[in-house]
Order: sequence, then C-alpha cells, then structure tokens
Amino acid sequence: MKKTIINNFKNIYRTKIEKVFFSPGRVNLIGEHLDYNGGLVLPTALSVGIYGAVGFSNDNNIFVYSEGFSEKPYSFSLGSIAKVEENSWADY
Repeated sequence: MKKTIINNFKNIYRTKIEKVFFSPGRVNLIGEHLDYNGGLVLPTALSVGIYGAVGFSNDNNIFVYSEGFSEKPYSFSLGSIAKVEENSWADY
C-alpha cells in the first residue's frame, strides 16, 4: 500500500514526496468515550489504517486526493478555504 501511495502521489502531483504517514485504526474494547472524563478504557491499535503523503509547493495551494473516493483531486488556497460541496470527503 505504501508503494502505491508514493507512486500515485508522484503521478498526480508531479513533485517530490517529502513524507509518508500512517495512522492506524483504533478500536475500544471497553470504555468508549470515557477516557476524557477520567474513566478507564481499553483501546488497541489495528494493523489497518490510512496513509497520507505530503510534498511542498511554491504557492499557498493545498491539493488533496483520496484513493477511497472516485472524485478528482481537490485544490484550494490557504488564503480562501471554503466548503467544497455538500457531503464531500474533502470537507473534512
């Protein structure tokens, strides 16, 4: 999966990848939503998760792409962040 992310990043953005990140999934066996109230929980990390990759550009534009959705990559300027569209993954 990591190699796929790296290859797709290079093909889509035509720039050098600076860093690849992995965020494992998490499951709470007991104690959902109790930890931030001082309660006891038993969470564990999963081997499945999501990958992210970043590269730098010389402008203030951000480009986002997900392999899990069929839409084209989204882009926006840091100077004018706006809602993309209703019910779009890019709004998150």
